[in-house]
Amino acid sequence: MATPACSICQRSDLTAIDAALSAGGTLIPTSAHFGVSKSALGRHRANCLAPKLKAAAKVVEPIRESRAPVQRAKAILTGEMPSAAEVLTLTGLLDRLGRSLDRLEGAADAAATDNLHSALAAVSGQLHRGVEAAAKLQGLYAEPETQQQAKFSVNIVIPSPTSER
Repeated sequence: MATPACSICQRSDLTAIDAALSAGGTLIPTSAHFGVSKSALGRHRANCLAPKLKAAAKVVEPIRESRAPVQRAKAILTGEMPSAAEVLTLTGLLDRLGRSLDRLEGAADAAATDNLHSALAAVSGQLHRGVEAAAKLQGLYAEPETQQQAKFSVNIVIPSPTSER
């Protein structure tokens, strides 16, 4: 936060000065470049800029930490070997996914029994995505190349309860 007597904070080129100092600019060349005294620039850096940078670091750190697992997963997907702890985590993830698939299959059976065709279609889509995710985690499935994808379609016809065969 700016001190009331900070002459640097009152300048129109404050953003450029802060950027220069944040980029590692030293006092003497930076003070000469902007035409300010070295002592005023030093006080500004210590009393005004440092608290701003500290507050910004507190905001950025959780974002950086939340990206770490995603970056590690990408590294494993590109061929890096997972650690023993990561293998155990993946095994736990597969177990959880398996339990979710079991619940989805139960929901699909119930929807089919009750002739809830919209619900059955929704649950079937979730089951498909879950099986695909499990296969990816186990390394059994890779995304096909877009140019080599086979073109096909599947039509599922579910008879309405009023129609007769």
